[in-house]
Amino acid sequence: MTGRGVGEQVVDHVDLLAALPGFDSLDVETKRQLSDKFERREADEGSVLITQGDPSPGLFVLLEGHVRVTQKSSAGTTDLNLLGPGAIFGEMSFVRDGGVAGANVVADSPVVAAVINPSDFASALEAHPDLAAAIADNSLFRYRANLLSQVFHNIDAAGRRHIADSIEAIDVDKGQIIVRQGEQGKRAYVLTQGTADVILESPDGNRTLATLRPGSLIGEASLLTDAPRDASVVMTAPGRVLALSRSDLLEAAGNDGKVSTELVSLLRMRWRPKQRPGIEVTERTTPEGDKIVVLKDPARNKYYRMAGDGAFIWNHLDGQTTLRDIAMGYLQEFGSFAPERIARAVHDLVTEGFALTADVDLDLTEDDSPKGAGAIAVRALGALAWTKGVDGVDSVFGTLYRAFRILFTRLGVLLLALVAIEGVLVSIFRGPRSGDFIAEAGGTIVLLGLIPANAIGAIVHEAAHGMTVKHFGRKVNRAGIGWYLITPVAFVDTSDMWLEDRHKRALMSAAGPFANLVLAGMAAIGAATVSSPLAAAILWQFVLASYYLALINLNPLLEFDGYYILSDFLDRPNLRDNSLRWIGNDLLKALRERKLKGHGVHLIYGAFALLYIVLVAFFMLVIYRLVLQEIVAGWVPEAVASGLAWFFALGVASIAALGTWAQMKGLNAPRH
Repeated sequence: MTGRGVGEQVVDHVDLLAALPGFDSLDVETKRQLSDKFERREADEGSVLITQGDPSPGLFVLLEGHVRVTQKSSAGTTDLNLLGPGAIFGEMSFVRDGGVAGANVVADSPVVAAVINPSDFASALEAHPDLAAAIADNSLFRYRANLLSQVFHNIDAAGRRHIADSIEAIDVDKGQIIVRQGEQGKRAYVLTQGTADVILESPDGNRTLATLRPGSLIGEASLLTDAPRDASVVMTAPGRVLALSRSDLLEAAGNDGKVSTELVSLLRMRWRPKQRPGIEVTERTTPEGDKIVVLKDPARNKYYRMAGDGAFIWNHLDGQTTLRDIAMGYLQEFGSFAPERIARAVHDLVTEGFALTADVDLDLTEDDSPKGAGAIAVRALGALAWTKGVDGVDSVFGTLYRAFRILFTRLGVLLLALVAIEGVLVSIFRGPRSGDFIAEAGGTIVLLGLIPANAIGAIVHEAAHGMTVKHFGRKVNRAGIGWYLITPVAFVDTSDMWLEDRHKRALMSAAGPFANLVLAGMAAIGAATVSSPLAAAILWQFVLASYYLALINLNPLLEFDGYYILSDFLDRPNLRDNSLRWIGNDLLKALRERKLKGHGVHLIYGAFALLYIVLVAFFMLVIYRLVLQEIVAGWVPEAVASGLAWFFALGVASIAALGTWAQMKGLNAPRH
């Protein structure tokens, strides 16, 4: 710590004091005397300026840089605030906690601060009671807002300040009952000082369920419903609570939709969900040592895949344990306090029918589905991907597999690979002449050749997937058709392969493109040996269609086979959705906080996926316009044809853009 020149201190810090809450009422001479007490302190990023529980080192006024305020509690460490130049901190300890710091303050960047040491600041407060009262009022308001950030952490600072205006600070004595079991609740409390016991009263005697410490939330159910209190809370030491009534919070909820969302989240933490009977659970380990949990409901042929901590959550869905209890157990097991993660996981499990819970009827946020632009974006996303399938196809693929079982032996795979390689070589050396055959055959033959070539290629492609599933002893639940990004597709449901390791899943995904390469090889060899120019033209069209199907399905930027091969290789389920959602919701925050580590895959894949979507949208805009205009021009005036083509092309591109935005904002329905 180094001092500054007296004259420089007086000029800078007298003005500085005048701008601080409470200090503006002091006369100029008193401000001058206090300004002489300031000393300059510099600290590097990561330096601890104030340690929770230790005596406060004084009053800080931040001149340069930023500091992060955090607080430890039984629930873990919570970020309370990020302060910038002009902020003050450290003063609350003197007016509220007897000189003991109630939070940690750490430099988030290199900082420069002006500091008054504890003894000088305490003397100033003693000499000027009005100053102490003004600082107390301001610090209490800040303290209430900080506590609200722990409870309603998704609400912005302005929203928390609005709620904080309604909070009442109450001093409580040892033995005082904060909430009484059986009474109808109208208020919730945050314990800020002292300790309290949660007591369950029963005919067999009272039982202490838990001991609460500062930072604990008491009776939050009263903020949501008029249900009676589940237990009593009794102070075991003198302390203080902050009280918030349901009527005040409902008023805030009417003005801020985020408040309503937070209230629903609080109620979810009281759920006691249970597993749906008959669910099969499979666990496997990734190359990095992480666990993947796959749930299977044989009765509905539905599957759900979760990260490794999902097994912990799933195993605690016994119908007796609340989400809050699971969150505390999760903290002990994984060292992370993640109530949102747990609530979202259970919500999705309930939505997908793998878990059951009592229905919740709220008058706050009954429908949390996207509204306005979000709803339009979700509909656009649905328009981008649509499927229609039939069940009961497993026996068909079983019959096919038994008929072509020899192709799945090592010798069979080797022979097929040789055909595919031979086809590539023939296409390289003889392919340039294919244009002559196609031109000689004419446009009609080209069209007639492409349609069956694509149809046969798609059928063989999906049959290869289905037979590979049967080769690994799994079930094909359904098959069907649809479209993806306005492109017709066929599919077989291979979800049962989730129960196998990633190598088998990758082989199953590769089977379809491999079959197209084999078909292309057979057609190329045939085109090179037939003597009929017409037959050669048709076969070369088959070669082009097969290679196109193989390449488009190997594209890892669309949710085709190449994507699933990459996802299985990296062992990252939902790679595309998670990457786009991370870019849409977390990238800017990660850049601001310089926390990109661990998100390299999301950043790289998401960036390439977005670039590809832009290029696809552009080509769709150009191609659809030109093709449609040429088709429609034969029926309507040229100006009308041009307008219709532009309208359709822009509509397609807009749907793609809205669907992508929905994915980035996480508005699409969960896909597991």
